[in-house]
Amino acid sequence: MTKDLPTILVSNDDGLDAAGLLVLGRYLSGLGKVVIVSPDRQRSAGGHSITLKEPIRIKKVSDDIETWVTTGTPADCVLIGIYEIIKDRVDLVVSGINHGANVGIDITYSGTVSAAMEGVICGIPSIAVSLASYGEVKKEILEMAGDFTCKLARLILRYGLPKDTLLNINIPPIEKPLGVRFTHQGSKRYLPRIIKRFDPSGEPYYWLDASPVDNGEGESDLGAIRDGYISITPIKLDMTDYEHLDEVANRYREITEMI
Repeated sequence: MTKDLPTILVSNDDGLDAAGLLVLGRYLSGLGKVVIVSPDRQRSAGGHSITLKEPIRIKKVSDDIETWVTTGTPADCVLIGIYEIIKDRVDLVVSGINHGANVGIDITYSGTVSAAMEGVICGIPSIAVSLASYGEVKKEILEMAGDFTCKLARLILRYGLPKDTLLNINIPPIEKPLGVRFTHQGSKRYLPRIIKRFDPSGEPYYWLDASPVDNGEGESDLGAIRDGYISITPIKLDMTDYEHLDEVANRYREITEMI
């Protein structure tokens, strides 16, 4: 690895051919040595899974911007990128650019966010970047997202991030966002729908579907996107609910006498 330049590990959950991944790699290569490690297929909504019960295979597919593909999950890609491919100091992990927002409860399911979270677990400053569009995206919008991410990455390389904290960035699908908001995670939820079908032999199978339900409050990640702003949300690894810790302890204190 080049010692006088930062090393940036890039991954995603949309797979190797995702337009956002290619744009991100191109922009970040202006900051330092970029290594891309991507899943070999679509891994959206796979959460923070890692592969323990079967082998993971990797293959180098490009030397232009060093690019590898793996049979693993986004979190696997980050682990393999750090400890098997780079085997040296990694200065920043960037996951994205995801096709679709990761706001509210999406964060729990997101392979994009989970890749960045794995980077934080490994002690590396990490960010997840998503473009809040589910349809075809204009080239100019992708370029804007890549340029913004590069500018933010430059600042993170200079100033760092708080310990055990990643940044979750969501970008509205417009050519000129109105600005940037630092936001909290919104209250977006989903109403699940189970679709039952039958195969030719009469055996049932199921599709999972869901409709989003949210408040879209202005100070949240979703509210910012709706208003045309880029959202930046700091997310901690520690998910303890400190606000209600004492309340829970007092309410259920009698359980301590039942042991």
